[in-house]
Amino acid sequence: MAWPIQIKFDILEECRTFTVFQRLPPEIRQRIWEAYLSAPGVHFLKLQTRDGDWSWTERRMHNFSNFEASEDVDEEGEMAKVLERDRLPRESHQARLIPVGPFPKADVSHYKTLRKQLAILSRTCIESRSVVKRLENRAETLKLDNGSIISLGRSSDLIYLDYFPLSLYQRNGNLETIPDCPDLSHIKRVAVRFSHTWRPTKNLCKCDSCRKSARLIHQGFYPAHLYQLLARHFPNLEEFFFIDYLIVHRSRSQQGSKGIAAKGPTIQTKRFMAGNRSYHEANEQDWIMDKKVSQITTWLRSLFVSYAVQSPLCHHAHPEKVRFSVLACEWSIPPPFEEPKTLVASYSKVKSSGKSFRGSVKRFRSLSSRHQLWLSEAEAVSNRLPTEACEWMTGPDDTRRDFTFSLLSTSPSPIQSSHRHAETTSV
Repeated sequence: MAWPIQIKFDILEECRTFTVFQRLPPEIRQRIWEAYLSAPGVHFLKLQTRDGDWSWTERRMHNFSNFEASEDVDEEGEMAKVLERDRLPRESHQARLIPVGPFPKADVSHYKTLRKQLAILSRTCIESRSVVKRLENRAETLKLDNGSIISLGRSSDLIYLDYFPLSLYQRNGNLETIPDCPDLSHIKRVAVRFSHTWRPTKNLCKCDSCRKSARLIHQGFYPAHLYQLLARHFPNLEEFFFIDYLIVHRSRSQQGSKGIAAKGPTIQTKRFMAGNRSYHEANEQDWIMDKKVSQITTWLRSLFVSYAVQSPLCHHAHPEKVRFSVLACEWSIPPPFEEPKTLVASYSKVKSSGKSFRGSVKRFRSLSSRHQLWLSEAEAVSNRLPTEACEWMTGPDDTRRDFTFSLLSTSPSPIQSSHRHAETTSV
């Protein structure tokens, strides 16, 4: 199935204003408004029972586990048993779709971006607001119980679904109960996480340890509950994806090991976006992936088509047209922030200046204490000296002048006091 190639480019600032938009035909204007919301994204949801308890599923899967009891069970024989039980009455449990993340800030689903875009269009003009209302009122629009929009009808969005706890999801039991969730019928593209506990059927080798085994074929460990869920509860399914987070692009792996900046996948392989993640359709030629991922994907498609055609619980009109593929995830994570060298140098200068300032403060305090000692000594000397007449000699005997002065109340430094005392004595 072909999909349109996404082309992204920068528009000059002077070319970002389209003044003749109002003169376009109304049909073209509405297509432009819809194109603003057409970017495909991934929405992370999980199937939750009303009471939040999966114990009934675990009990049922334990009683009807298909490959855990014996590895000699034939797939066709097991399929016949499943089809026979499908004709019997089954219990149904009400279920609903809820976000995977318990906290909104940790949720990277694309519907957060979609809701912001819908809010912008609702405030732009009357025509754009009418387009938003028309898209929201489509019968295929996927919403939560509280009315929050997840995906618009007829969009290319992908629903990532968690429908079992991890302990049950990694097992190979059958889906013996029916989760009653009408919203699943609106989903056209669904994805689940690939579990590496699953393994395909393989022929034993000719080594000594394998020759001792009575069996020549090692039975696989397949998620039987998955093809049953898809065939029963997704009547409008068009595409299915396994998401394997261990897949790496070959160019990124080879160039990254040599210390060269890796180019990574091209934009033509990008299918969906979710926050800082981009999901690309992977193949064995361009991506490093385990062979069992492709083998289990092929097995799943074969069992899905066969079961959907024969089971009375399935209502898919054309199961053979459903496309199965694998997605790889690429993260767009910016490098950690590094302070510029100028900031580091200025910080070191400030730090050194701070050290010198602290040293100056210490020296200032030391001088202040010595100055206080000088003042105390000068005050003691001034108390011992009475007010007296002093004669100052400025030249020969005929130019002698007599004058008197009193010591000031402010005590001079000890050096000045001792110097004046010596001059008074000499006079």
